[in-house]
Amino acid sequence: MKRILSVLLAVLLIASLALVPVLAAGGDGSGGGNGKSPLNVSSVKINGAPLDSASSVPASGTIVIAFTRGMDEHAASTKTAIKIADAESTVSFDGDRTFSVAFSNLKPGKHTLVIGTGAQANNGNYLEKEYTQDFVVSAPDHDCPSAGFTDVNPNLSNWTHKPIDYVLNHKYMQGMSDTSFFPDGVISRAMVVQVLYAMDGKPAPGASAGFSDVSAGRWFTNAVNWAANNHIVSGYSKSSFRPEEPVSRQQLVTIVYRYAQYKRYDSTASGTIADFEDADSLSDYAVIPMKWAIGHRIISGMRVEGHSILSPKGTATRAQLAVILKAFDENIKTS
Repeated sequence: MKRILSVLLAVLLIASLALVPVLAAGGDGSGGGNGKSPLNVSSVKINGAPLDSASSVPASGTIVIAFTRGMDEHAASTKTAIKIADAESTVSFDGDRTFSVAFSNLKPGKHTLVIGTGAQANNGNYLEKEYTQDFVVSAPDHDCPSAGFTDVNPNLSNWTHKPIDYVLNHKYMQGMSDTSFFPDGVISRAMVVQVLYAMDGKPAPGASAGFSDVSAGRWFTNAVNWAANNHIVSGYSKSSFRPEEPVSRQQLVTIVYRYAQYKRYDSTASGTIADFEDADSLSDYAVIPMKWAIGHRIISGMRVEGHSILSPKGTATRAQLAVILKAFDENIKTS
C-alpha cells in the first residue's frame, strides 16, 4: 500500500511541474509565447518637440528616437531597421536607448519615418510590429538656396540662416562645395576683399598693387588690386598682402568701414562701446570703425557666459561675414 502511495505522489509531482512555465533565455516570461517582452519606442522628437505634434518640419534636421530598452549589443542591426522612406538619411547610435536620424534636402510634403521589426534590444527583445510616423516638410517662407547645404541650420529662427540665404541669393558668397557652406570656417584677407569686390559688381581692378604674394591670375588677384587701389585695404608692407591670413573681427569691421567710405555711404554714425567688457582690447585703428558698426547695427557683439564682449581679436567666420553683409545692405545702403 505504501508503495502504491509513493508511486501516486511521484506521478502527481511530475504533473504539477509540467504546469510551471519555462522562461525563454533573455526573457521575463511576459509578452507572448516566446517568453520575450515587446520592445517599444518611448519618444520621437525633432528640435526637442514630439514629431507627431510638429505642424511642419524643416527640409534638413535631425530626428531623435528613444526606445524603452537599451540597445548596446544590437545597435548595428537596429540602425539598419531605421530609415525615412524614399529619402537619404544617416542613422547614428547615441548610446544606450537613443538613435538620431539626420536628413537633408527633403522636398516639401509628407514623409514617413520607419522603424522596422529588425530593431532589437540587448536582452533579446524586439519590436513586435513596424513603427511608422508621418511628418510634413514645410515649404520655406523665402527663397532658400541654403537648403542644399547640410551644414546650415535649417531652423529659420537661427541667426545665420537668412543671412546665408541673403548672400547666396545676391551672389556675394557661395558654398565651399555643392553640399557645404562651411559657416564656421575662418575667413581670410583674400576672402573678405573678394566678397566686397563682388558686392561692388567686380569693377576694373586698376594697376597691380605690387604685392609679391599676390601673383597674376589668382582667384583673388583682381579683388586685392581693386581694394588696395581704393584704400579699402593696405598691405603689411609695400610688397606683402598676406592673402591667406585669417581676419580678426576688428579687421573685418575696419575693412567694411573703409568700403563704406569708398562708396560714400554714411560713415559718421557712432555707437557706444562702453557696454562691452573687452572694449579696451580694441586696437586704436579699429575704435572708430567699431563704433560706426555698432551705431549702424551692423554688429551687436557677443554674449559669452553672461558677458557682453566684442572679441575684437577673435577670428571672424563665414557665417559672421554673411550677417554683417546683410546688415550692411539693410542699414547702410538703404539709409
